[in-house]
Amino acid sequence: FATMLTLTPPPPPNVRAALQKEIEQIDLQLHPPVDAATAIHLHVTLAAALAAKVPPNASLFVFVQGPGGGAPLAVKRSAATLPQDVVLSADDAMISQHAMQPGQKVTVVACISASGSPMARSGDLYGQINYVAGKTGPRALEIDKLSP
Repeated sequence: FATMLTLTPPPPPNVRAALQKEIEQIDLQLHPPVDAATAIHLHVTLAAALAAKVPPNASLFVFVQGPGGGAPLAVKRSAATLPQDVVLSADDAMISQHAMQPGQKVTVVACISASGSPMARSGDLYGQINYVAGKTGPRALEIDKLSP
């Protein structure tokens, strides 16, 4: 759509407006806004000693756990290509009524799963840090442990 806006002659005003609207909707889908009040900014890395233990086609799960445990307050899944920057917020809640709150003390866990399942299994690689939602600022999270 962006290329169509640069054509000569330029598209009529009504077509131009429709194209611009489509571009904005696609941009929102690709880069959704982050709830700054609950944002968690991470730079996820892998300890060199564990690099050889990453299976092919593994998944990276990053999730936020509340102090009382239970279902994660937020979660993201991606390919286990590291290092990787990850941003989570209340917008990433699995259940909208069970999302992190601004200023809430949480534990953030990054897990490399060979099975593709978010449930921890023997041999999975993981790391975790404590964080205050929306307050702590960017942090490094190193995956440096092996699940028994």
